[in-house]
Amino acid sequence: MSIQYRYFIKLECKLASPLLISSGLDETTDADLIRNGQDELFIPGSSIAGAIREYLKDKSKKMMGFSDVSGRGKMSSLLIEDAFFKDIPQTSIRDSIKLDDNKIVSEGSKFDFEIIDTGAMFNIFMEYVQRDGDSPIDDLAIVLKGFDSGEIRLGGKKSRGYGRISIENAYKVEFNDKQISDYLEFLMNPVYKDAQKWDYKQMSQRYDYMHISVPLKQRGGISIRRYSATPNEADFEHVTSNQLPVIPGTSWNGAVRARLKYILQEIGYGNFSQKCLDEWFGYVKANEALKSLIIFGESIIKDATKITISRNSIDRFDASTKDGALYTETSYFNGTTELEMMIEKNNDRHYKALVGMIELIMDDIQDGYLAIGGQTSIGRGIFEADHSKSVDYSGDDLSNAQKELVNYLEELSYEDAR
Repeated sequence: MSIQYRYFIKLECKLASPLLISSGLDETTDADLIRNGQDELFIPGSSIAGAIREYLKDKSKKMMGFSDVSGRGKMSSLLIEDAFFKDIPQTSIRDSIKLDDNKIVSEGSKFDFEIIDTGAMFNIFMEYVQRDGDSPIDDLAIVLKGFDSGEIRLGGKKSRGYGRISIENAYKVEFNDKQISDYLEFLMNPVYKDAQKWDYKQMSQRYDYMHISVPLKQRGGISIRRYSATPNEADFEHVTSNQLPVIPGTSWNGAVRARLKYILQEIGYGNFSQKCLDEWFGYVKANEALKSLIIFGESIIKDATKITISRNSIDRFDASTKDGALYTETSYFNGTTELEMMIEKNNDRHYKALVGMIELIMDDIQDGYLAIGGQTSIGRGIFEADHSKSVDYSGDDLSNAQKELVNYLEELSYEDAR
């Protein structure tokens, strides 16, 4: 097939949430970031290509090629380079644990991992070779909108707030089959300074997910700890990314998942709680796995007051201070934030029933009945609705969500009765 056009694309990008791309090594943490031979952090082109292929699903064959067991195949029309950061990015270490229903740490579940913090800048360079019968360049524009909307993410823990990027600028240089000398000159000196800005955002959005954004205000402080061994600093500090206090998607996920199970038990459907959790939140069991239907964003807490508090533990028997129990903690109080969720529109997995359940849980969060993080017994992690903004929904009709939830639960009961 003859080549009609060659497009060279430069994307100026910024991390809109932390990035976790593990090297498989565990020298510093249980999962260290990937680095090249010069100890530089980078994003492998294969990771970017894999995220795009997953987003396009079966439609990826036209753009990204394929091979099958019969020996048929097609080479990829999209070439993606490894992406390097403009400056040395800020990194940090996140601790993670698994809690049971009583918020007790499960044995052996503590691990940590290295991340690149929000705000790091990098460029992605692509070449798109359009042959007869290939996808038009507009299909790649839809992919870029998928990155901007957060529906395409990079690295690990994508469904728990990591790996979101924003495209600050996009440049496109194109050559047709008659501009061979110009094409060769560009290859020798690929300069994008005077390149045409690509207005890909004029393309209509392809909503594969329902997007939900819930504005919230803190009622007091919040405590999602990270530990410090630095002299003259607090023993514990609420987790931050690029010096900004955040609520990780893992914390939202844990709280919402636990409340969903609690609601099912309270309304008499506790027998089906594990089936619902597997259906909606995914699972990994031996050689079997299912990805989560819901993605939680990492929430930045804005306009909060930073306060360091010294506390000690009191013996409940004689009300005396326990030896060695004095510690200091830095927390953030009375700020605002947004809980962002995306729910994949998958009818086979009853996504509208999940939306109906999420509506109930959102009410609990906005009314202060569901707290996030640690030290909830002393009033941390409580929120209320921020009435200066409205809850934002996009990508679907919610009018039948509660009805879909009832129908799904009745369907489970009917199947169980059989």
